[in-house]
Amino acid sequence: MLNSRSHCYRLASEAFSPPRRSITQSRQLEDLKQLYEVLKHESQSSTYPYSEKINPNGIFANNELDLQKIKVYGFDFDYTLARYKPTLHSLIYDNAKTFLVKNLRYPDALMNFSYRPGMGARGLHLDIKRGWLMKVDSYHNIQLGTVYHGMRAVSDEEVLAAHHGTKLTIDVVGYLGRTSNMFQFVDIFSIPEITLLRDVTQYFIDNSIPFATEYVHYDVQEAVSAFHKSGAMHRIVGNNVETYFEENARLKTFLQRLRDANKQIFIITNSAYWYVNHGMSYLLGENWQDFFDIIICQARKPSFFAEQKRPFREIDVHKNSKSWARVQKLEHGKVYVEVCWKIAFQWNLPCRFCSKGNLTNLISMTNWQGNDVLYIGDHIYGDLADLFLKYGWRTGAILEEVEDEINIMNSDAFQKTIRWLTVLQWLTNKLQVIPGPEADLVMKNWLAEQDAERAKSRDLLNPYFGSIFRTHTVPTYFHRRLARFADVYTSNVCNFLSYPLDYIFFPRRLALPHENVLPTPDLNLLLMKSISLCVYVCAGRFNDDITRALLPDASEDKRREIDERKDLLFHQLVKENLQPTKGLPRIIAYIQENRSKFKLGLATNAIPSVTEFGLTFIKIDMKTFLDAIIIAKELGIKMYLKLTRRLNVEKNTRIVFEDSASGVRAAVVAEIKRIGVLTSAEKETLEEYGTWRTVKNFEGMNWDEIFTALTLC
Repeated sequence: MLNSRSHCYRLASEAFSPPRRSITQSRQLEDLKQLYEVLKHESQSSTYPYSEKINPNGIFANNELDLQKIKVYGFDFDYTLARYKPTLHSLIYDNAKTFLVKNLRYPDALMNFSYRPGMGARGLHLDIKRGWLMKVDSYHNIQLGTVYHGMRAVSDEEVLAAHHGTKLTIDVVGYLGRTSNMFQFVDIFSIPEITLLRDVTQYFIDNSIPFATEYVHYDVQEAVSAFHKSGAMHRIVGNNVETYFEENARLKTFLQRLRDANKQIFIITNSAYWYVNHGMSYLLGENWQDFFDIIICQARKPSFFAEQKRPFREIDVHKNSKSWARVQKLEHGKVYVEVCWKIAFQWNLPCRFCSKGNLTNLISMTNWQGNDVLYIGDHIYGDLADLFLKYGWRTGAILEEVEDEINIMNSDAFQKTIRWLTVLQWLTNKLQVIPGPEADLVMKNWLAEQDAERAKSRDLLNPYFGSIFRTHTVPTYFHRRLARFADVYTSNVCNFLSYPLDYIFFPRRLALPHENVLPTPDLNLLLMKSISLCVYVCAGRFNDDITRALLPDASEDKRREIDERKDLLFHQLVKENLQPTKGLPRIIAYIQENRSKFKLGLATNAIPSVTEFGLTFIKIDMKTFLDAIIIAKELGIKMYLKLTRRLNVEKNTRIVFEDSASGVRAAVVAEIKRIGVLTSAEKETLEEYGTWRTVKNFEGMNWDEIFTALTLC
């Protein structure tokens, strides 16, 4: 009796270990084209998701962060503790547009324009000289297909000619997103600015108005900045909090949780106190100050974080006055500023006479140590960079786009696109080693299809610029800076409520280019989550057991269809990589010559299709070569007892070839003589469970000796 368990284990490991896949060994173009058809059908018809769905409200780690070690929590205000409705973007756009027309004499026709979501994205770069908006990756390469001049897509040829390729030098792109050549739009307030810049540029182009792109950029920048610095935006928003602020019922619960755990809490914001007071009163109630140990307004970040010192000034928010006494310590419930207070308090203006920064004073008064503090903000440069690099504080970034993008990535349309794109890239990589004009033509077609699938995935996120976090294959410049300056990031500060205060955020282990990574595309197409599941299936479990577990809601007909497709794909992948156990052909020939001397049976827990495939491979006709076949879901004594009854032979004339410890143990109980085949287990293990003999393989075995031993038992 022969057991195919060892063959199945070997099939799985050889078929799905990248260095030994049959498809990588085969240089036959026709085989690869056939595999393309099989995989394409599988990826486009499969109802199983390409990957586990991501929690859009999760917190994601760039660096390990242990919350148990955090004693102090600090926050920015805008787009961190306070979230704004989309109406704010329309407000900024409309007022900046009005400034251009009324103050800078831009054409009156611009007043007919309105803000449209999706025209801009955080993290974009502007080629100031040419007026081109573009997405740049983490290696300073321009992502072709994301370059726009106004509303016109700049052709790849124009981009390559202008920049002599796609690579930008550090002098051009800068380190913190700003040089004389390039400007990076980093915060979410910049999205209406990008939209207005595109609209004005396109209007000038459409109406043949001569213009210098630098001037348009600087004018739009001035218009948006004036709306901020004049205090107009804060007056409108602060006096209409219901219109512009999002309600956040979880915020009070989150802050109270920190206070109950004896954590210290502070705010450092560039906004004026009166504005923060209006917003916080709306979000937390009139006694919102009770949640915070220290409140610092009008901080002028990032200058606040510089090394020079300027004393804090305490303000009395009730008497509209400032204290003349030197601040010796920062006290709970009091408000401090770092600018000429009267102007700042009333109009949200910075003081031109202030020296740069006083974080040094803050640290000296509080004795906060770097690793004890977690500061959370939305601006990776203005809020996080200096704290992370110079002071060793732990940092968290709040990016609303995370939730939006994850919801799209979880959609069926995106999952199906990425599934096929990943497999197509894998196939294209295998095709590269096949020479010849026909292979070159196939490569050209596959690369074109790959570009189309990339564009499809990009358009699902944003039809102009795609994801703010990645280009096709690598992170964006924005994400590289995010990963550098933020230990963790999430879409909403209240997402921390989902994690205990002793939670450790671990970054995902990412495979380096020279490291192996699982699962691979073909495993996903087999509807398996890992190599262990693949081995589990191939080691004798039945298809319907696996598909029922993975697809509990699928009909029986659907599961049967998936089973058949999986078997087809499995056989296609392994057929050229199989080798019979050494010596097996000679043993088969001996049996055929002496067929009348004994009965032969097969007991296996391999699925029927795999059993049939294996027997066909070694050229055995089940009907004429075997007297009985027992296929069971589990290898055990019942299977062997059933086979011996079917063969109707005495127990002292029975022998089994086994490669597994469990099979040997079952044969012992069934009183069958055991020969252990060392293809999947150690010799000592099989002997411990009770083998009569052990052999490395069938080569060199003396079947006459074995037959004689049986007849003498």
